[in-house]
Amino acid sequence: MTDRTTALSDAVSEALAVAKTTAELNEASTCDWIIRPLLHAAGYKRYEILPQGIDANNQKPDYTILPNSEHTWFLEAKAWNIELSDVHVKQSLVYAFTNNRRWVVLTNGQQWRLYDNRIDGELAAKLVCEVALADVEAAVGFLEAIGPDSMTGGGIEAFAQHVRLSKAMEAELS
Repeated sequence: MTDRTTALSDAVSEALAVAKTTAELNEASTCDWIIRPLLHAAGYKRYEILPQGIDANNQKPDYTILPNSEHTWFLEAKAWNIELSDVHVKQSLVYAFTNNRRWVVLTNGQQWRLYDNRIDGELAAKLVCEVALADVEAAVGFLEAIGPDSMTGGGIEAFAQHVRLSKAMEAELS
């Protein structure tokens, strides 16, 4: 296990403990106590995470990650107990579409979804994967995939391709 993997596993366990011991996690506390610490554990520096920045279309994504770079992507956050819906997906994909960006993450802290805006079709077709934070191993793999080294070094494309291939094979075999 690498140091990053260990740090991510510890951060996921801590996030789950925080959620378990906190009566109510609104969107701001979910961002501060769950999402940001996990992004930092994934390797992002403070200045690589722009909260509530105004984009080129006067929209305000919850987070612009790697702002002002060719690898910019967006994260749309919801409160811990809010069920993610198509309305949230559309909102997050609008940021990617209007800013000509490929990747979007939608999360309520519990569920983490990765969307690829370059995929044509319905919202479901753009969904690369979804992981539950409670599945620590899957969550660590997901957070590594959206980490800065992966996003800037092409690892995210390999991750997405692997997930799509696995889904296709599973569909064919069942």
